[in-house]
Amino acid sequence: MGVAVRSLSSAPAAETASMLEGDVESGEATRAFYHGLETDTQPPKVVSVQRQSGTIRGYPARGSRIPKVRAYGGRLPAGKRGIEFTTDVPPDGGGAPGLPTWSGPRFGVRAGVDDQGWDYVEIDVVVTENTQA
Repeated sequence: MGVAVRSLSSAPAAETASMLEGDVESGEATRAFYHGLETDTQPPKVVSVQRQSGTIRGYPARGSRIPKVRAYGGRLPAGKRGIEFTTDVPPDGGGAPGLPTWSGPRFGVRAGVDDQGWDYVEIDVVVTENTQA
């Protein structure tokens, strides 16, 4: 049984339905699932730290000064290398469908500076699947 997500109002209805797990009609709580795919910036070592710490960090994209945690909406596709996670922190509103982001600081999104001077944000997560191990 999942834990209720505070808000998915920023996502279109079809997208929201594809990200949720649970039986709404029976009253079972639902929870949104997100995933990230293995890349050169998300190697297995980083995912191991994310799983152990229960947090995912995001840094500014190239050409940006705004740090964001970025993911794909929904479950990790079968056969893909990456992680699947849930979080109680709702994604930013107004983003691209299927590409949730979390920026801040705001409730549930902590901002900081790492030991090399880079700005980041992080959210608490529960990693539900890791196919990079």
